[in-house]
Amino acid sequence: LSQEPVIRILPEKTVIGNDVASFRLSLKNAGLSNIIDIEIYEDYFVAQKLPDKPISLYRFGIFSIQPNHIISTIEKGQIKDFQIEFKETHKQMLDFFLSDAEGFKTKLLRLIVRYKREMDDREFSFAKVFFMI
Repeated sequence: LSQEPVIRILPEKTVIGNDVASFRLSLKNAGLSNIIDIEIYEDYFVAQKLPDKPISLYRFGIFSIQPNHIISTIEKGQIKDFQIEFKETHKQMLDFFLSDAEGFKTKLLRLIVRYKREMDDREFSFAKVFFMI
């Protein structure tokens, strides 16, 4: 099978949770092959734009080389949930966001998903960014 796996993070647009720093997302295998060894990494940023300057990204939270979530397998057509929890990191981001620092600021969550196609162990990855209100 030469078709690359197709994975979607759901919901694709607006995420709603019980708490501003805790919500549930899902991975959907929308492709034709099973995927294995799924690793999900979380990164948190505040983007700051000052007049006549490029955008600066400020990273928050722990920088980890280990995945935040591991899912062993997702068969074609299957959906698996995972929980995002970042209360302490969100507090740090909010403190900076509400500070006297000038410019336009936006809170961001970047997810990096790494996985393998089961039939040949070929590795794939993609990233998705969520804007947080």
